[in-house]
Amino acid sequence: LPAAFTIALLGVIEALLCAAVCDGMTNTKHDSNKELVSQGIANTFLPFFNGIPSTAAIARSAVNIKEGAETKFAGVIHAVLILLAILFFSSLVQIIPMAFIAGMLMFVSINMVNFQELKTVIRISRSETALLFLTMLLTVLTDLVFAIQVGFLFAVLLIFIKLTRMVDVSSMEEYDSGGDINIKINSDKTLKDKVSVYTIHGPFFFGAMDIFDRKIDEHVKVKSDIIIIRMKHVPFIDSTAIARFKEFIKKKQKENRKVFLTGLAKQTRKSLFADKEFVGLIGENASFNRVRDALEYSRKILSKEK
Repeated sequence: LPAAFTIALLGVIEALLCAAVCDGMTNTKHDSNKELVSQGIANTFLPFFNGIPSTAAIARSAVNIKEGAETKFAGVIHAVLILLAILFFSSLVQIIPMAFIAGMLMFVSINMVNFQELKTVIRISRSETALLFLTMLLTVLTDLVFAIQVGFLFAVLLIFIKLTRMVDVSSMEEYDSGGDINIKINSDKTLKDKVSVYTIHGPFFFGAMDIFDRKIDEHVKVKSDIIIIRMKHVPFIDSTAIARFKEFIKKKQKENRKVFLTGLAKQTRKSLFADKEFVGLIGENASFNRVRDALEYSRKILSKEK
């Protein structure tokens, strides 16, 4: 099963990469679902006919396009010619020298390498370059399945590290002093020294917890009565982050401080307000589309408390 999953994953990556390359060469737009479903159906039935898993191939597709192919029938004709060679001309095909076939394979393999893209990867990212050459080395020294498994694992780890580095929390002191937020708060005696605004940047998930805790501890030292957290730069939030968020709100409420949220993305809002405990803690009216709305609501609350 692990080998089957790896081969399927490799087939998916190859098919979508091939489709993307062909789109670039023909100025068209492929349907990813159609590509993968058709490939999946074909590969489900292939083993019953002694076939091996198949996928779209960049080399053959690129050759087809370069030679003037304009429709999908080019691939059908290609398949029919191979079928005819196997069924009716196998006696002729088997006398082709292996050295000649090896030379063809070497030529096709070299053409499959996008040297310009390789240079771009090497120039832009050391980590991605290391991953690329690690996978390449493992493909040669071990086998394709193992190389793809290791490469995929390290690619996921690399994405995780990058996502973690994207997360940051900034305070209003770091904003432009002439910006709307600072001007509105500092010019209003009711809001000044009573309201603090913080912005979370990047995906809010379990890998970002340490950064969130450290940044919040650094910033939330001023005992403001109201804390406004801007979340318009948070594309998604996971269950671990929601649990940490609830602990943060509980802590601030024990200190008689209120927490308001602004700019929630659709998916982030859905995840947060699906948690009944979170809704019970923060309340239905603690989320605003804009910081301006949250500040106006805060002013009303602080005016009543006076």
